[in-house]
Amino acid sequence: MSRDDGAEDGLRARAVAAWRRRWFPEAPLSDLAVARVLLVAIVLYLNGGGLRFSMIAHAPPIAWDPVAPLAFAGVEQPSVAIMHALRVATNAALLASLVGLATNLAMACAFLLQLFQEGLLNSFGKVTHSTLPLLYAMLFFALAPCGGSWSLDAAIARWCKRRGANGSRAGTSTPPRTSRFARWPFELLLVELSFYYFDAGLTKLVTSGPAWADGFTLQYSLLKHDTPVGRLVAPHLALCALLSAGALAFELLFPLTIVFRRLLPWFLATGICFHLGNFLLLDLIFWPVMAVYPLLVPWSMLRRRAAALAHRYGAPLRARLARGTRA
Repeated sequence: MSRDDGAEDGLRARAVAAWRRRWFPEAPLSDLAVARVLLVAIVLYLNGGGLRFSMIAHAPPIAWDPVAPLAFAGVEQPSVAIMHALRVATNAALLASLVGLATNLAMACAFLLQLFQEGLLNSFGKVTHSTLPLLYAMLFFALAPCGGSWSLDAAIARWCKRRGANGSRAGTSTPPRTSRFARWPFELLLVELSFYYFDAGLTKLVTSGPAWADGFTLQYSLLKHDTPVGRLVAPHLALCALLSAGALAFELLFPLTIVFRRLLPWFLATGICFHLGNFLLLDLIFWPVMAVYPLLVPWSMLRRRAAALAHRYGAPLRARLARGTRA
């Protein structure tokens, strides 16, 4: 083997090792469990017990304009009975995911049912995309070991290991707390969220060019929506231009968080301000997008740091209290 071949093999091996370190390191299953519970709670709240989709069956048939996949499949406007069955099935799948019973199957069913109903809801002439990150999160978690901790599946697995296959005790081996497949859903969710924002910014540039951030576009939108805060901002063109440029920079630069992970908390904080600003200025808030943010929080790391801080500052405090009690 030549020297060039050896160098190429070494480069390939380093690239594969870096890929595995980024996407498949040993990571705590508890982070997936926390994110699973949060995700299901968010979707349950979004659906309102199924009331969010109740208008689908009651809308005038003349308004029915199915999106392309539903039109291709020949789906017609569903009846009240069908929507009731979908609501029951979706809630059952979400609740099973919440408690971690047949977690992956339940999450997969919840994802498919939610996706179908989102398609139905978008089949009346207006297509929205605020729930896309949540749908992707459901898909990613359905393919990950999100039931490996804090779940009935994990409890049943522990019980089976303790009892053994024949009903007798077979040892007390503890189930794994980490997995090589516990990190990739978060990495992929960050990639999806980054390009969700990037696509929004790129669309603005493609349709309007840099002139989108000259302030006049935002000024027009503020006057059109006529919110109390918007009426205060609209007369100031320079401020409108600054806000527009900031929003555009936020959306276009969000993918930097994929490479420079230390930027992520700052971009998430900016994203909260971005969405709350849209609500105050334009009465528009894509809260399902913002609801994805807590799923990206490294909860196990925060718990360890909180415990370290409690030990660092709590021990001297307890010692002082103990000396005061003895005195």
